[in-house]
Amino acid sequence: MFSTYKRDATKMMWQHLGSLLLVLGCLTVAQAEEPFVPQMTVYRDATLMLDLDAVQHEFAAGNGAVTRSPWPTFGFTKDAVWARFVLAGQEQGITRLLELRTARMDEWDWFVVRTNGHIESHATGNMRPPDPALISGRYPLLLVTLAPHEQVEIYVRAYSQTSVHVPLFVWIPEAYVAAQPGKEAFSSGFFGYLLALIILSFVFSLSTSERGFLIYSLSLIGLLINYFIVSGYYAWLAWPGVPFAVHGGTILASESAMWLLLLYLRHFFDMPQSMPRLDRYVILPLLILVPLMTALMLLEPYRVSVQWMLFQALAWGALSLAVSLYAWIKGNRIARFYALAWIFFWILFGAAVAQFQGWLVSPVRPEQQSMLGLAVSVTFFLVAMADRVRQLRDRMQASQIQIIGLERKISENLKDRMNQQQQLLHDLHDGLGGLAANLGVLAEIGRRESTRDTDAERFERLGGLAAEIGSETRSLMNALDVEVLSWADIVVECRRIGDLCLAPHEIVFDCSVEGAPEQAPGLPPLTGISLLRVFKEAVTNVVKHARARRMTVMIRVEPTIMTMTLRDDGIGLGKPHENGRGLRGMAKRIEAMGGTLASMPGPGTEWYITLPLPVKTKNV
Repeated sequence: MFSTYKRDATKMMWQHLGSLLLVLGCLTVAQAEEPFVPQMTVYRDATLMLDLDAVQHEFAAGNGAVTRSPWPTFGFTKDAVWARFVLAGQEQGITRLLELRTARMDEWDWFVVRTNGHIESHATGNMRPPDPALISGRYPLLLVTLAPHEQVEIYVRAYSQTSVHVPLFVWIPEAYVAAQPGKEAFSSGFFGYLLALIILSFVFSLSTSERGFLIYSLSLIGLLINYFIVSGYYAWLAWPGVPFAVHGGTILASESAMWLLLLYLRHFFDMPQSMPRLDRYVILPLLILVPLMTALMLLEPYRVSVQWMLFQALAWGALSLAVSLYAWIKGNRIARFYALAWIFFWILFGAAVAQFQGWLVSPVRPEQQSMLGLAVSVTFFLVAMADRVRQLRDRMQASQIQIIGLERKISENLKDRMNQQQQLLHDLHDGLGGLAANLGVLAEIGRRESTRDTDAERFERLGGLAAEIGSETRSLMNALDVEVLSWADIVVECRRIGDLCLAPHEIVFDCSVEGAPEQAPGLPPLTGISLLRVFKEAVTNVVKHARARRMTVMIRVEPTIMTMTLRDDGIGLGKPHENGRGLRGMAKRIEAMGGTLASMPGPGTEWYITLPLPVKTKNV
């Protein structure tokens, strides 16, 4: 079954890594044609109260700092960051697109100050309604047209609960349009790749009944939602609840993904059995703690929550890496893929966190680094799970070989036991049956040659006992010689026992059958023998105690129940204390078969035996 979707984990790994190389190629295309990066001066407003006039005075007083990075990063700051640069026209005039290449700013203000003193202002950001004067895009875009030889000052103000970045780029409109397919190729490839992994792992979960694939698929859905929000697509598509989605939505999606990854880790390494102490004292408490921390983070300011969430993701990565390395050292071969997944995650996602914190300057956007790290990591996760399934398949095949060997051995033992049973039946027939026959012959000779009536009566009784022993021997041999006693065989044996026991005492015997015995399940041999012994005990009681002249038996057999009614016209049952061991033994045997035995006192005696079918015996 497993070979239908995977033959070799290494082959799958190279296939997915080939897809990742395609994503990397898209990233290269996206970075191939860069726009103009203006030289900016920045000023940080800790009061959040300064307007454009006040900030212009600060810049004029030389309080701004010149940036040298195309990606000015200020980390998780409570300040509002102002940036200024100059855009100069040419002889024929120009039109330029100003792009803020990040989608995570809560508030973003554009100010265009022209030489004639006219000021254009536009407000945008995730916490504000869209500005219809701005160009619609995943990132904030402003179109600026300059007259010949005109020079304008551009001021921008950025404020956000998340890490503040001011990656401003100036585009020629035609170049911007031409670069869009390449710019979106990386994100499109990333989301398409995640979606393909989600579908593939879900199909695997259905094909293999391996719930690890389902957990993995659900965790990828959480990561997909998180990156769909932080990459700006959610707000760009104007889906409902943007203010909550960019804050609370990222927390819910990320925390649910991390919770599922913990569950995936626990399942992947079978930690309740392989690492019980770590599972009991670390993993299980974390599985309880994560939902509580999620609720707490939703109540905290997003600036605090998102930093805690990033460091928490790194802590989860460190824990998972440590567990995988420990399992690898202990000989778990599939742990190597899991360890590689977290190594890649640590390198690239850690670099993204450092960039968000303002500790690292890089021309590559931080979400691209974390997206690439995630893509590589989840690929190795899937390869690890596929390798785990391969090992389970190998173990299953080894188990099947062992089972086949055990079945062969059991079959041989069963044949030996059957041969022994057949030999026992022959010995029983030749030994006990022969003795009973000889005893009967000797009893008959003694009866004929006896001179006294009392001796003749004793020899006759001895002959009857010999005949009964022979009958019991034949019944036992017939029952043990078949796998299941049919109801037809049981009825024939009941009639034989009734005729053999009652006819010598001139008691009329009648046995009838109703229902559908041919459709009902038969009885196991020992169970059938036990039922016949109960029947024989009832017939013997009629001979010994009932003083009856007639006995009737009605057996009704249905697919799910058997009812046997035994009636005689004798003196009936005595007092309860007069009922001896025979009746108690009958009741115990019927109870052991799961049935019931009841009697109706009065003129004569009526017995009712009911058995549910098929019979499940306890000890007969």
